[in-house]
Amino acid sequence: MVSLPSTYVDYRVSVGFVGRVLKYLGVTPLIPLLAALYYGESPVPFVATSAVMLGTGLLFERLGTDDELGRREAFLLVSLAWLVVPLAGRCRTSSPGPARSPRRSTRCSRA
Repeated sequence: MVSLPSTYVDYRVSVGFVGRVLKYLGVTPLIPLLAALYYGESPVPFVATSAVMLGTGLLFERLGTDDELGRREAFLLVSLAWLVVPLAGRCRTSSPGPARSPRRSTRCSRA
């Protein structure tokens, strides 16, 4: 009798690795935070983005398992990372308050 390959994907392994990716990328918004503080901008968008990414990353890492990453889990990992990381990084642009400095207008004025 011929045995068919298993189609089971252990999604918890992929979720755990996505959590690690989010956790490490959650530190990156702290770099522009220094520039925002230097220029007197609001640090809230950068702190919020970092907190969301770190919190989600830690949660996903706890939900995941430490099993071996197979081919199917690796494909799921890449797909989830391409979906989750931009969504988590979007927090900075969707947070309340101006993202740019209101001091300078980018519109051209007519004389």
